[in-house]
Amino acid sequence: MNWEAIAAIGESIGGLAVIASLIYLAMQIRQSRDLERAASIREMFEKGSAMVAYTGHHPGTLETLRKGVGDFASLFMEEKEVFNCWGVHCLVTVEQAMYMHRDGLLPDASWTAFENFGLAIIRSPGGVQWWSEYSGTLGQEFVETLNGVARHSSDGRPSIYDVYPHWRT
Repeated sequence: MNWEAIAAIGESIGGLAVIASLIYLAMQIRQSRDLERAASIREMFEKGSAMVAYTGHHPGTLETLRKGVGDFASLFMEEKEVFNCWGVHCLVTVEQAMYMHRDGLLPDASWTAFENFGLAIIRSPGGVQWWSEYSGTLGQEFVETLNGVARHSSDGRPSIYDVYPHWRT
């Protein structure tokens, strides 16, 4: 065997090693992306559960929120602040879900659930009043997206009373 043949074999082995390394790297990137997506989904489900369970953890606010979704304008200043904190907390979570969905980190069905919850808030009678005053505290892209969906969505979307049936007066 001459030196040229040995060099050719060495180059071939080196080329195969590079290909194997690239395949391994691609597999690692895919696995990392899958783990990130799973962590994102888990985080959003925890936040979604916290939104729905808010009144259970803050029982003194239940009556304020129930009244607020019916008629935000009739609330006293302190009650408006409670309602605003709840509304912003919920819709910031929905906004985060929108960006995660856009980035491929949240499945369509999960995004739809978050979107429906946000719509249920802003389409309630009191939510319409609140949204007109406080939507400017959220990201412009999110506000425009939610407003667009609210304008063009069918009545098949759940209402706030579908989410919280015990809030009906």
